[in-house]
Amino acid sequence: MVARIVNNGYANWQWSGEVPTCQQIICPKIVVENPYLTLVEQNNTYRGHAIFQCSWGYQLKGPPDIVCQKNGSWSGAIPECNAVHCPVPALPLNGHLIEDPTGGPYRVGAILQFACNDRHHLLGEETIVCTETGRWSRAPPRCKARCEYPGEPQNGKIIPLKFFYDPGDHIQVTCNDGYVKPLDITPTSGPYCQSDGTWSLDIPHCTNYTDV
Repeated sequence: MVARIVNNGYANWQWSGEVPTCQQIICPKIVVENPYLTLVEQNNTYRGHAIFQCSWGYQLKGPPDIVCQKNGSWSGAIPECNAVHCPVPALPLNGHLIEDPTGGPYRVGAILQFACNDRHHLLGEETIVCTETGRWSRAPPRCKARCEYPGEPQNGKIIPLKFFYDPGDHIQVTCNDGYVKPLDITPTSGPYCQSDGTWSLDIPHCTNYTDV
């Protein structure tokens, strides 16, 4: 501050005014009312800072830092804290959610669990978590068709023997000694696993050769 006082030119030689004083610039004290907003630091003197932070699961809407200006006001408004949400994830084809208690919107920490429809199996992790970034922890899993082991035929066996078969896999039936299968069944025309998880044909049976 610069001030000037002068002699008024009268004979009593009195000054024209009082000696000025300097007052410290103080900005209004900040009162936080949002329960999810924390005032981390507050210095309400000139060039002092007020720093804000939101609770876990919330994000700032507005500046995280405002400054006390020379006119005694803050450089910005007190920010707000808004809840972070993750978008509704895409369901896998031939899959579904095991449980979805809220149906969205999904807050930070929400966990979704997926499962596949019958005759399909899960590829990937079955659960995803909504993170603080507003994104899911990973992409939803996929559901791939599969055929289950059809069971051992009477008087024969399945080749190859697996718990599950991928679409396009063929199986053959070999019969025990003294038994035969229908003559019209060949390795390339035998049952194969279809894209919907079902077998293309009934599993051929083995018949006593004396009954053929």
